[in-house]
Amino acid sequence: MKLFGLLRKPEWEHANPERRARAVARSDEPALTAKLPELAQADPAPAVRIAALARVDDLSLLERRLRGEREPDVAAAARSRLNELLGGKQPAEGAEALVGQLLDDPLLQTLAGSAATAGIRRAALERIDKPGLWLERCQVDPDPALRRWALERIDDPDALARIAESVRKRDKRLARAAREKFEALGVAAGDPAALRRRALELGEQFGQLSRQLPDDRDARQQALLADWAALRPRVDADLQRRIDGAAAMAEAALAGARGDLVRTAPPQPDNADEPESPATTANTAPDPAAQLRALAERLPPAEQGDALAVLDRLEAELAALSPTPPAGEVRAVLEQIHARRRDIRQREAAVQRAEQAEAWKEASRAFEAALDAGHPGPAREARERCAPLATTPAQHRELTGLDARLAELERWQRWSGSKARQRLCDEAAELAGSGLHPDALATRLRELQEEWARLDTIDGDAAPGPEHGLTRRFRALCGRAIAPARAYFAKRESLRRERAESVDELLARSEALPEGEALRALRQDIAGALRDLDSVPPAQRGEYGRRLRERLQAIDAAQATAREAAVLDKRRLLARLRRDLGAAEPAARIGLAKSAQSEWKRLPRGTREQENALWSELRELVDPLFAGERERSAEREAQQAAQRQAAQAILDELAALVDAEPERLLHAPAHLEQLQARWRALPLEAEAPARPARGGRPMPRRAAQHPMQARFDRLQAQLEAAMAAAERQREAVTIEALCEAGALLDARDAASSGAEREGLQAQLEALPLAGEDRSALCARLEGDSLDALDGQEVERLVVGAELYASADSPAESATLRREAQMQRLAAKLEGGTEAPAEQQLRQLLRELQGRPLQRPDTRAEAIRRWRRAWDALTTGGAGRAP
Repeated sequence: MKLFGLLRKPEWEHANPERRARAVARSDEPALTAKLPELAQADPAPAVRIAALARVDDLSLLERRLRGEREPDVAAAARSRLNELLGGKQPAEGAEALVGQLLDDPLLQTLAGSAATAGIRRAALERIDKPGLWLERCQVDPDPALRRWALERIDDPDALARIAESVRKRDKRLARAAREKFEALGVAAGDPAALRRRALELGEQFGQLSRQLPDDRDARQQALLADWAALRPRVDADLQRRIDGAAAMAEAALAGARGDLVRTAPPQPDNADEPESPATTANTAPDPAAQLRALAERLPPAEQGDALAVLDRLEAELAALSPTPPAGEVRAVLEQIHARRRDIRQREAAVQRAEQAEAWKEASRAFEAALDAGHPGPAREARERCAPLATTPAQHRELTGLDARLAELERWQRWSGSKARQRLCDEAAELAGSGLHPDALATRLRELQEEWARLDTIDGDAAPGPEHGLTRRFRALCGRAIAPARAYFAKRESLRRERAESVDELLARSEALPEGEALRALRQDIAGALRDLDSVPPAQRGEYGRRLRERLQAIDAAQATAREAAVLDKRRLLARLRRDLGAAEPAARIGLAKSAQSEWKRLPRGTREQENALWSELRELVDPLFAGERERSAEREAQQAAQRQAAQAILDELAALVDAEPERLLHAPAHLEQLQARWRALPLEAEAPARPARGGRPMPRRAAQHPMQARFDRLQAQLEAAMAAAERQREAVTIEALCEAGALLDARDAASSGAEREGLQAQLEALPLAGEDRSALCARLEGDSLDALDGQEVERLVVGAELYASADSPAESATLRREAQMQRLAAKLEGGTEAPAEQQLRQLLRELQGRPLQRPDTRAEAIRRWRRAWDALTTGGAGRAP
C-alpha cells in the first residue's frame, strides 16, 4: 500500500477539476504551496484557479490575473484577494505602488473606502476621478491629512458648503479650510455676498492688527492693504468707506507704536477726488464742537462685527482733531468710547462663556459616551480635551466624577487585558507543533503580536513593559513556535537568491541581442522573469524590474528594426512574384504561388497592420490562381465521383453474389465474367495534372491504378471461394445421393408388392442425382435386366477406389491391389493418360451402383470402403496412386 501511495499523483494534479479545487483550497503541503502561482495562472479549470488565487499572496500576480482573466468568477476572486491583502492593517511592501497601477475601478472604490491604511486609501483615490467619492472621504475618512487632501481636489461650492457644515464639530480646521475655499471661490466668481464677507473680514483683520500690534505688523499691514486694493473696486461705496476707516485706524495705531506723529484727515465726501476751489479752502475753518458731535454720532452699536475696530479708529481721530476741542468735551466723548468698548467686551465675554460652556458640554458628553462604551483609549483622549474646558466648580465636580469612572474602567481594562494577554500566550503555545504551513504560522504569529500591541495601546502607561514576565513569556512562546519554520524561510531565501542569480545570468545574456527566433525567445524569457519577480528577494525586485524593463525596451527596438527589414523583404518577394507570374506558363503559376507562400512563412513578421496590408497584396496575386485550380479540381472531383459510383455499383453486385444462396452461386460464373468485363471497361479516375516542383519543373506521374482495385480483387477472391464451396457442397450432395441409390435399387428389386416398389421408385426419382450419375443408373432406374456383379468384381471396384485414393486395402485384397497397380503402370508406360482421381473414384462408384450384386448384403460394406477412400482423397489423400 505504501508503494501505491508513492506512485499515486497528489490530489491537486487529479484529472477531476472538483477534486483539484478541493485539494488546492485545503491542502497545506509545501509542494502545493510552491505550485499555487502556477495553478492560479495556468490551470484550465476556473474553480481551481479561484481556489489558488484565494491563497496567493503575490500582489503582482493577483493584479495580472485581475487584468487579464476572462472568466468573471476568477477575476472576482482575484479582486477579493487583492482587497483582502491591500485593505489590511499591514499591506505588503509595494502595495501603494501597485494600487497606483490598478485599472479595476470597483476594487479602487472599495479600497478608497475601506482600506485600513491611509496610504492605500489615498493611492486608490488618486486613481479615481469621482468628485462624489472625494466628497464622501473628505467628510468621513479617519485620517486628517487625507481629508485635507480630498478637500484640495473639490472645487464645487455646494460640496464645500456641505463639508463645512458636516465637520464643523468634528474637525474645525477642515471646516475652516472648506469655508475659506468656499469664500475664495465666491470672491473669484464675483458673488456680492462673498465679496461683502471678504471685505468685512479684511476690516476685522485691520482692527485686530491695530489692537494686538504683533511683531510682524508691518508685513501683515502691507499684505492686508494689497488684498484690500484688489478687492476695493468690487464692493459698494459704503463698504469702501468702512474698510478705508479700519485701514486708516490700523495705520494710526502702527504709526503711534513706531513713535510717528500722524494726523488723520477727516473722512472725505464722495466727491473728495475733485479739487476744492481756493476761495472755499481759505474761507472755511473747522469747528471743533461740530467735529466732536459728528464723531460721537459715528459710535458703532455693540452688535456690529467690527465695532472695536471702529472705536479704535474714532479714538485715533479724536486724538488727531485740529484745532484741539475743549478738554471736557473730549473726555465726554472718550468716556462714551470707553463705555461702548466695555459693553462690547462684556458682550464678547458672554459669548465666549457661552461658547466655552457649549464646548464643555460637548466634550463632557463625548467623555461620558466613551466611558459608557467601555473604551479606555478614546475615554482618555476625551478627558484630555475636556480638562482644559473645566473652569467652574460645577464643571470640576463633574470632571472628578468622570475621572473616577475612568479609573474604574482602566482597572477593569487592566484585568481584561491581563486575561487577553494570557489567552494570547496560550494561543502562541498551541502554535508550536501545530503543523501549520510556515507562511500561515508566521501570519498567525504576526496577528497575535498585533493584538498584543493593540492591548498595549489600549492600556497605555498601564501596559506591561518589555521586562514584564508575561511579555517575556509571550516573546519566548512566539520564538519557540516560529523555530521549526526558520529552515523553510532559509530555504525560500536560498531559492530566491538562486532565482536572483538566474535573473542576473539572463540580464548578462541579453547584453548582446540575437536575431530572429532567438530574439523572440529571449524576450519571452525576460517577460517571464519580469512576471516572476516575486520569486527574488524583495529588496532586489525594484532594481531587477527596472533593468528587465530596459532590456525589453531594447529588444522591442531591435524587433522594430527587424520588422522594417521584414517588410522590405516581403515587398521584394511580391515584386519578384509579379515578374515571374507574368513570364511563366499557366501550368507553372500554381507552383510559383505555392513557393512564394512557403517563402513568405519563413520571412520575419512586421507589425499587424503591415502584415495585413502585405498579405492582401499577396492574396490579390495568388487567389485568382488558386480559384482556377479549385474549379479544375472540382471538375475532376465530379468526374471521379461518377467513376467511383459506377465502380461502387459493380462492387455492390459482387458483394451481393458473395452473400448469395448456394444454388445461385452454382450459376455465378457467368455473372462473374460479366462483372469482370464491366470492371475492365471502367475508366481510371481523372488524373490530376503533373505536380510542379520548385521552379515550375513538372514531376513525373506515378503508374495509374484504380483506387478500388484491391477491394474488387478481394471480393472476387471471396466469390470464387464461395463458388468453390457451393460446388463442393453440391458434389457432396450428389455423392451422397449416388451412395443411397444402390441400396434403394436393391430394395426395389427385392420388393414383393407393387405399392412398395412404387414408393421406392418415388424415392429414387427424388434423389438429387447429377446428370452423369443418373445416366449411369438409367438402365437400373428403368427396370432393365442387367447381369449382377459377383464378389470378385465388387472387390476389384472397391480396391481400385482405395488404390486411386492411396487408402489402405484389407490384407486379403493385397494380390488384387498389386494386379491393379501393375495394370496402371503398364498403361502409363504405353503413354496413356488417366482422368483425375476424383473422376476415377466417381466412375467406380457409378459401376458399383449401376448393376445389381449377386450378394446385395455386401453393398453396404463396399459403399463404406468406397466412402473411406473418397474421404481420404478429398480430405488428406494425394489424389493419385503411388
